[in-house]
Amino acid sequence: MESKNLFGETESDVVMLKLQQENSLLNSIEKLVDVIKENGLNDELLQMPDDNRKSIANALQITELQAILFATFLNRTPENRILIKEISEDLKCSNFRIWRYMGDIEALAKRHFIRCRKNDKELEYRVPNEVLNALRNNQVYQPQSTKNLSVEDFFARIDQLFVELRDDTLTYEDFSCEMLDLLNDNPQLHFSKQIKNLNLSDSNLILCLRFCNLFIESEIDNIRFFDLDDYFPKREFRDIKSSLSNKSNQLFDRKIIECNNDGSFENRSSYRLTDKAKEDLFSELNIANRQAKAKKDLMPFENIAVKQLFYNEKEQK
Repeated sequence: MESKNLFGETESDVVMLKLQQENSLLNSIEKLVDVIKENGLNDELLQMPDDNRKSIANALQITELQAILFATFLNRTPENRILIKEISEDLKCSNFRIWRYMGDIEALAKRHFIRCRKNDKELEYRVPNEVLNALRNNQVYQPQSTKNLSVEDFFARIDQLFVELRDDTLTYEDFSCEMLDLLNDNPQLHFSKQIKNLNLSDSNLILCLRFCNLFIESEIDNIRFFDLDDYFPKREFRDIKSSLSNKSNQLFDRKIIECNNDGSFENRSSYRLTDKAKEDLFSELNIANRQAKAKKDLMPFENIAVKQLFYNEKEQK
């Protein structure tokens, strides 16, 4: 019978743990980083056989070049603001050369191994905590599936995507792709079917989803331009703002939105989903309760008692 150490581990346990550590993804990445530091990224490195690089690529199902790039980003962790010029320095290559690899960097971002944030001047990257936690457990990070969601989880995911877009952790292009994927991944939902049947342009599809997001998550029925402008490129938003102001937008044509009223006047800077749109799009949700909640502080006019009023002679006339 094998003896145990202070941690209750047998000699076999210790040997197995050591083997697991030696064969772990993090260990392979660490060794690859050492090679990168010594050689940089050049054609010779890419042609040189490397078991660590190959094992990382196989485990993560990425190319060996992407494995080098991912290891370099990972070596910059826990920084939350990794710049392309810093990656270029770590790889000992020119800015021109690193731009040749932007397609591979975007591929890593699509797999959510890294996340991109666009500020006013340049792109910033970070490695998400969920990716780091998976690697610590010698596991491959798998993004949460968005297929066959319940209607509640579906709208929660829409809200999450809008938050990531607002915070610039998703580019507008990636956001649009993920939103389309979300709709395509959930054909079982009545909402997805109805949205697709509208045949909207890409920008108006995002606009429609933003209206729905504001109503479902925040019960907002008074949507103004400041509720929208953080979610579109500047030039695109100018076109959207113009089409809303003159009521030429597809969402008016499809009876999805309408202007709010100030007294008896139409307010062309305040919008809401039409009642018909709410009925058509949100049949899977209990909209009646939601609308009742929104009106709970209002007194129906039928409940106001008639009261006789008296005026001076001049005012009476």
